[in-house]
Amino acid sequence: PPFSHAHPAIRESGASRGRGDVYKRQGLLPEAVFGHGSAVRAFPTPANGFDLRAPGSGESILGAPIDVVFPIVHGRSGEDGELQGLLELSRVAYVGCGVLSSALCMDKVASKRILRDAGIPVLPWLDATRHEVRDQCAALLDRVAATFSFPVFIKPANTGSSVGIRRATNRDELRQALEEAAGYDLHVLVEPALDAREVECAVPVSYTHLTL
Repeated sequence: PPFSHAHPAIRESGASRGRGDVYKRQGLLPEAVFGHGSAVRAFPTPANGFDLRAPGSGESILGAPIDVVFPIVHGRSGEDGELQGLLELSRVAYVGCGVLSSALCMDKVASKRILRDAGIPVLPWLDATRHEVRDQCAALLDRVAATFSFPVFIKPANTGSSVGIRRATNRDELRQALEEAAGYDLHVLVEPALDAREVECAVPVSYTHLTL
């Protein structure tokens, strides 16, 4: 295998509650990429965070050098750029998206604005702060009702997978969904329901070309 002499590390799932598929994939990567018998080390994130390298030791928190990290992660502290930033500050190589793209893609409102400003069609939305949800809820409900027809979908701006996402078919369900979403993040967004086919694709990028 191409990485048979490397010292890889697998960073386990992030702080999000949507972790199920991540744990399934973690068991597949060592064999698929590094082959049988590879010294791949998996490490979770401690509740209070960690320093990846001990100062001056040249070794990682795993007690051995790390050549490359595979961030098989989901949700906050993993997909949102935090881990990627830590790895870059620690001068440790990693695969996948960098800090900026990770942060933008995790923030649904920011990613919509970037796509819209680049001329890419996006589904209309309204966004609001937790303060608006909790202290100005009636006005927010009126604004949503004046903009969209039910049903609508309510989402925290920054969570992984479907965490905190609800469908509302009336004003009371909308209020409950907004309150729940605001419990997960400081910002929430509301989108109209759309009957469409979802297509996912990878976009490999190098310094010389982009492939869709």
